[in-house]
Amino acid sequence: MAWNTLKQVFSYFGFPVGFSNLVIECVTDPIFLVQINGVGLEGIRGRSGFRQGCPLSPYLFILCSQLFTNAFLYKGKDLGLKVAPMAPRISHLLFADDILIFSIAKRENLMKIRNISFDYCKWTGQQINFSKSVKELNYLGIKIALRRLAAADYSKILEKAASKLDNWGKNFISFAGRVVLIKTVVQALHVFHFSLSLVPMSILRKLDRM
Repeated sequence: MAWNTLKQVFSYFGFPVGFSNLVIECVTDPIFLVQINGVGLEGIRGRSGFRQGCPLSPYLFILCSQLFTNAFLYKGKDLGLKVAPMAPRISHLLFADDILIFSIAKRENLMKIRNISFDYCKWTGQQINFSKSVKELNYLGIKIALRRLAAADYSKILEKAASKLDNWGKNFISFAGRVVLIKTVVQALHVFHFSLSLVPMSILRKLDRM
């Protein structure tokens, strides 16, 4: 994140000049000291960005990320998805250093998202790493893909259930104890997936047969 961006953000949100200058003085021109085999090297002077581990960094990053949110409010009002008819549109979510963008798959929407993202990069000095782009990813244990999920995508649920049942069988647990474990553990494995996606009936039948 560019330091000039932070100055502009403080001015945009109306922070007092004295407070802004004090924070910027704490953030800019840091010197990093490195030791190799107990020998201290010459200090390395930082030129941009926020320091990881600094207690100010998370708050400053949130302030600067608000530029991205404002850009969506002004330039992408029709982007996003509704989770209910009367609910507001959700266009994006900011989580730590990740950004999740939601939109209907249309070329015109893609161009708007592209322009907003490039503008944000110009303002902040950040860059989009296109080499890391993927068509599928696992987020909090849920697969997100550019296709309809198939039964094979839920095979891990079956593997986890089979593994737990196998371990319980080796530990000489009573029949009543196994029933309790199945109700409290195995049946809860797919509840989280149920809340976010449609689990195929074939997977549920296989779980019942276990």
